[in-house]
Amino acid sequence: MEAHEIRHLVVTAMDAAGMSRARGARWFVTSDELTWVFELDRGAAWSRRAMTVGAAVRAWTGDEAIRRANNGHVVVDYALLGSAVPDEVVGTRFDDHRSYFTMMFDHTHDLVTVDERLRSFEWMAKDLGHLTQEHTTVDALRQAVSVGSFESGFVDRRLR
Repeated sequence: MEAHEIRHLVVTAMDAAGMSRARGARWFVTSDELTWVFELDRGAAWSRRAMTVGAAVRAWTGDEAIRRANNGHVVVDYALLGSAVPDEVVGTRFDDHRSYFTMMFDHTHDLVTVDERLRSFEWMAKDLGHLTQEHTTVDALRQAVSVGSFESGFVDRRLR
């Protein structure tokens, strides 16, 4: 599998989930208080891709809308976010969120079929949708920060 094929599968899954797509492989979900950005990081032809998750507090960004995930007040790689995996891999050797999604984004990993990758990216898109539905306010984002939901990423000090 080639790196551009991973991009195609992720774009297919995210678009099917109804995320608002910006230019390239970037999607936005906006509430009254937050803007969530999901951005597929390119990675070089020899390295894996990654989905960067960013959340920006709209009151802190002024009229400037957040354009890139890494400009958020919370920024984390999706593979490092949470512990859940699709039901079909529970109890297997890939029953670990980080290992599973690192493998799915790695185009050089040849033990995974195209259909398995697409299903995993569809699951990821739904998971990201749930994340945005559960965290629509600054208070909800602060609560998630306080319980360590984003401990593997960057968190603006104002959210701590």
